[in-house]
Amino acid sequence: MGWWSILAVPVVAFVALVKGRSLFAWSVMAFFLAFWPLLILVCLPFKEIRLPQLPEPVLRFWGNRIIAKEMRKIKTPGDLV
Repeated sequence: MGWWSILAVPVVAFVALVKGRSLFAWSVMAFFLAFWPLLILVCLPFKEIRLPQLPEPVLRFWGNRIIAKEMRKIKTPGDLV
C-alpha cells in the first residue's frame, strides 16, 4: 500500500458512482488493491441508481403526525381559507 492506493481510492469511487455501484465497497477494494478494481469496474454494466425509500409504516406514521400538527393550527372555519 503506497501512494498508488491513496490515489486510486477517489478515482475508483468516482467510477463506481458513475456505474451505480457501492462507493464504500469499491473504495475499500481500491485501497487494498490499488487500481486493479478499476479494471473490473470498467467491465461491469451500468446499474440503475435507486433512491432510498422509507418503509411504508414509517411514511404513514410521519404523514399522520404532520396532518395532526396542521389540524391543530385550525381554530375557526376562517383558518381554512
